[in-house]
Amino acid sequence: MLDVIPCKPSQHNKLSNMTDYRELQKILDKTELLRLKYSLFYKKNSFNIFQVLKKGDDEVNVHSNFISELLNPKGSHGKEDIFLRLFIEQTLDITYESLGNCLLVRPEHQNIDIYIEFDKTIIVIENKIHAQDQYRQLERYYEYAKLKNKPIYLMYLTLDGKEPSSDSLGNLSIDVVTLISYKYEVLNWITACIKEAALNPSLREATYQYLDLIKYLTGQSMSAENRKDIISLLKTGDNAKNALQIQKNWIHAKWYAQKYFWEELKQHLTANKGYYELIVPKFTYSSNYIDGYVHRQRSRKIHYGFFAGIKNIDNKYDICLYTEIGHNDDLYYGLGIVEDKTIRVNRKENQFEDIIEKMRKANLYSPNQYWITSTKRIPLRFYSFDDEDTVSMLNQDFRNAFVKSLTDEMSIFIEEAFKEQNN
Repeated sequence: MLDVIPCKPSQHNKLSNMTDYRELQKILDKTELLRLKYSLFYKKNSFNIFQVLKKGDDEVNVHSNFISELLNPKGSHGKEDIFLRLFIEQTLDITYESLGNCLLVRPEHQNIDIYIEFDKTIIVIENKIHAQDQYRQLERYYEYAKLKNKPIYLMYLTLDGKEPSSDSLGNLSIDVVTLISYKYEVLNWITACIKEAALNPSLREATYQYLDLIKYLTGQSMSAENRKDIISLLKTGDNAKNALQIQKNWIHAKWYAQKYFWEELKQHLTANKGYYELIVPKFTYSSNYIDGYVHRQRSRKIHYGFFAGIKNIDNKYDICLYTEIGHNDDLYYGLGIVEDKTIRVNRKENQFEDIIEKMRKANLYSPNQYWITSTKRIPLRFYSFDDEDTVSMLNQDFRNAFVKSLTDEMSIFIEEAFKEQNN
């Protein structure tokens, strides 16, 4: 018999209505056959130039560059300002003509992902797919744009339209930020661009493949035939009722997948890699933090994770590997410093400058005051819980293999950092 799995161990006495486990297993078995059927089809028809040449979620080299090229009236597409006009129609409640003449479209302008300047207006687009927000990032970009003495539209582009963190906003109000997403605005814009590119085969194919990439990144790549097969399965007998039991437990599956990940990571880093655990109040993962994260509670802790001590300095500080879950469903790791085994150091000016300088030489420096190195992203999304690797954290064999590979990667990262430290 199948019980509803509670989010917290303390809730184990709360059980749901029970259903026949064998019927659920039948649904899962049939769904697995459909998944295998369509995965073979996708493999035969999945060539995508963006995935081949670069990582599909590479914000700068893939997305910002491609979007900027389409937006640029002087771009190689030869469509003048048609794509820019369509973009404005999808994202802003203003007329294109009110912006004035377009003077400049440039990616990575003053660290701004996409910068667009008209003779009457400035548009700043911060592009976030998986990268974490930086300290006062949007505030700094807004202040730069203000130097032009023109009205500013500040856009924050994410996969699903999430808000920026308070760290990124700084003193800015969220009211000055226009939230746009790949899932809706960019997808609709690219769809409109494809229609305009119909008579240009190379441009049409490029935009069509980019549309496929967006659908993949936003979980919309299931074909119409696949959806029909799933609906047909649910229409049979009590399959829909039984599937509802799985759906009701999905949020609990999210909770346990994350908890299992942290426990597996801790095991690999301490027992297998020989690092030592540091318990840092307010930053070390806990059942309560995971619960707040999964349920998106207002009082939730946004930044938490696991600290693995690497090296002690003067019996006072520990250089540690910190793996952290962040604001926009981000998961990443890097090196930081903990004081007296319990306090995460907020790096002060000129503090640990010798260490920081060595990280600069190793090309690992981070300007973030909580890190002494840049951070590396881990491709898991515990809140959206919409990709195969993340949901597979529930499977012990997969989880063990994934975390072993991850911690091997972490060890190489640490070796590179300490190679410079030891010189």
